[in-house]
Amino acid sequence: MTVTKGRVEETLKQRPVKIDIKDKRILTLLAEDSRMPISQIKKKVQLSRDAIDYRIKRLMEKGVLIRCFSVVNLKQFGYHKFHVFFLTDEREPEAEHKRFVDYLIGLPFVRNIIEYTDRWDYEIVMVAKDVIDFDNKMTQITNQFPNLIIEKDKMQ
Repeated sequence: MTVTKGRVEETLKQRPVKIDIKDKRILTLLAEDSRMPISQIKKKVQLSRDAIDYRIKRLMEKGVLIRCFSVVNLKQFGYHKFHVFFLTDEREPEAEHKRFVDYLIGLPFVRNIIEYTDRWDYEIVMVAKDVIDFDNKMTQITNQFPNLIIEKDKMQ
């Protein structure tokens, strides 16, 4: 599997990996808490420490488990997550679209940028402390690209 600029290229030759119920349980536990010690996993899955270690390594080798990391609950810090959808003017030059994406990448409050080929052209996931903060950040974005952004919609 190759990762290129945030997109995953899959080969047709890859066969689905077969995992059993114990592997699924290990993956579920790691998804809930990626820093869970093997000693806790072994109690919940009812396998030996060596078996858990072997299964995790095997899942990583097969590409099922790529890496483990923590996910921060931003609400605990008083932040809210907003999904904003943009419809852009296709008549604007490609360079302006690239400048828009580069601008969004540089904003510290933008967490994800997704490009679509459907009703909406872009979706961003951003964080803000409240609705007023959100409105200020949206004004900042739309003022930078008044000719490019035709329509926008949000989902919290």
